[in-house]
Amino acid sequence: MEKFRIFLAELFELEKEALFYWSAVLYGTGVGIYFSLSFEPPLAPVILGLAVLFLVQYFVRARAALLLGLRALLILLAGFGAGALRTSLVDTTTLSRETWAIALEGVVSVAEQRIEDGLRLTLKGVSYPDNPGQTLPDKIRIVVRTQAPELGPGDVIRTRAVLMPLPGPVLPGGYDFGRQLWFRGLGAVGFAVAPVEAVSRPERILEEKIGAFRQKMWLRITTAVPGEDGAVAAALITGIRDGIPERVSNNMRIAGLAHLLAISGLHMALITGVLFFALRAGMAFFPKLALKHPIRKYAAIGAFIGASGYLVLSGASISTQRAFIMVSIVLLAVLTDRKAISMRSVTLAAVAILTFTPEAVLHPSFQMSFAAVTGLVAGYSWAQPRLSRLFHANPGFLARARLYMLGVLISTLIAEISIGPVAFYHFGRFSAFGLLANMAAVPVMAFWVMPMGLVGMVLTPLGLDLWAWKGMAAGTGLILDVAEQIAALPGADFWAPEFPFSSFLLLVLAGLWLCLWQGKRLRLLFVAPLGLALVIYFSHDLPEVVINTEGDLVALKGPDGRFYFNTLSRSRFDRGIWQRHFAEKEALSFRDFPEGGGLACDPLGCLYQTRSGKTVAISTQPEAFAADCFRADVIITAHYAPFPCKDSKIVIDKTRLRRGGAHTLSFDREGVIIRSVTGERGMRPWSEVSE
Repeated sequence: MEKFRIFLAELFELEKEALFYWSAVLYGTGVGIYFSLSFEPPLAPVILGLAVLFLVQYFVRARAALLLGLRALLILLAGFGAGALRTSLVDTTTLSRETWAIALEGVVSVAEQRIEDGLRLTLKGVSYPDNPGQTLPDKIRIVVRTQAPELGPGDVIRTRAVLMPLPGPVLPGGYDFGRQLWFRGLGAVGFAVAPVEAVSRPERILEEKIGAFRQKMWLRITTAVPGEDGAVAAALITGIRDGIPERVSNNMRIAGLAHLLAISGLHMALITGVLFFALRAGMAFFPKLALKHPIRKYAAIGAFIGASGYLVLSGASISTQRAFIMVSIVLLAVLTDRKAISMRSVTLAAVAILTFTPEAVLHPSFQMSFAAVTGLVAGYSWAQPRLSRLFHANPGFLARARLYMLGVLISTLIAEISIGPVAFYHFGRFSAFGLLANMAAVPVMAFWVMPMGLVGMVLTPLGLDLWAWKGMAAGTGLILDVAEQIAALPGADFWAPEFPFSSFLLLVLAGLWLCLWQGKRLRLLFVAPLGLALVIYFSHDLPEVVINTEGDLVALKGPDGRFYFNTLSRSRFDRGIWQRHFAEKEALSFRDFPEGGGLACDPLGCLYQTRSGKTVAISTQPEAFAADCFRADVIITAHYAPFPCKDSKIVIDKTRLRRGGAHTLSFDREGVIIRSVTGERGMRPWSEVSE
């Protein structure tokens, strides 16, 4: 027993720093538990629990193991409380059911000219002149395909629009689009059905002036360099992605370069880094200043000011805010003479972000960015001594260039492995040649595109910036060429079926276990959750029947494991997500269903015989319901069921779909396993169900 105590004491001493890193994991786990609930928990018991745990620590301070456990529980509950508090503070008013075309008036907050969708307006302070007594959202987003003047932030507009509730997941357990919009304060989405009229152009507030300036910058860059090269360059500066064709975005995704389009850690680090080293080098030209003053700290202050300006100019999206927090912690470390980039700074950044925006823990960009950063910091803590020895052993220019390329290779490889599970879970796809693409594109972004962008921003007030934007766009053109060439390679876009959530969590645990612990033997235990995750993944069965919220799109899993759709002309958005979720690159219809696979169709609908012997009827016409009710075990119809079926048969009709959202059905010998969006989502403030 004494030896065991000594072992634990030695282990605790070795892993003391790692326990601090794991505090962020516990905090994020608490946030995740809050969002996983199917009901909204009261905030008062959470606050009381935190107070009790905080006080109890005082009485058990002499018992190290118990104190450690209490602190872990306290951190877990603090994360839970952060999620609950954030939700109570947001409290967005949502629309519960679709409206007719109603008159509305509001202030433009964001105006996005999207190539595929037309003009998309985010409106705040919305009023409804014809519906003064109703409680309707004061912040909405509408798509405008009607006549509209040139609009920008701060403009007041009037139109008529059809409004709809926030969209939910298109699959049970899928990504919740409505929750994301709810936390941004949006209570409804819709589309204009009448021309948009600009009512007035009042004096704009600061936020609106910034938005208007961003649009002017975007217009300045795209005017200097028309086409997709200029649109990408403008997006990297202003965060406005108007003008980027879907073809370009798709090529970037397939090539594994999509992270270069979203302003995140790489862009913020490049802007800040270039500015830091430029300021430091400039001050080094003055010997008196360099010898008598801490120019490194002065450069850090200047870089922070520049990073703040870039944050504002780029629109301060969630991913950019995260990057800014990370960069700020690094610069603070420079000012306080601490190690700039470490796992401790990653931990502090994660806790800061989850405290102010706990909903970010559910967002793919948060997960991917912190997975990449955690992997890179852990990887370089191992690789840095070895690379340093190579650097000092080979002082020549060519040797250093090879060493740089080796560093890019290692960084890209670590980042690709780190974000792979997240990409698979959320998008069902992985770039087969992402390593090759990033090896070619990242140096162009680092040494050409972003430095030229910084030069352009500095020269804009002087009116001497046009040549810089042209130079920047030439670099983005090279990156787009790389993406196009890589995307055209056979097998470049690798798709995989959905990851079970439990498998995804185990993969995350395996990665954190490998990266955060200090001891080599303890790290090796990561193979246990990794192996279990793979076992769960390969033993997981996909559902056999999928129905969308409207009931007009149904997918069946054929005997060959492929999914077949009842229509290819409706609900294309839902079908596209289903295809990615089930790794179906090609959309197949019921007409392509294998012969003898158990599917028979006529003008009134289809009958499907499952592998377990159950019969599923898909009624396309209301008059088929009576016959289907007699001969099928499960009846699916996009219409209202005219009467209940006898013998406790399962009926999924318009009423059930409106209440439950999209459904999936799986079959075994014991019966039918039904999952619905509402059943998985629960009753939360962002999941109001329309009746």
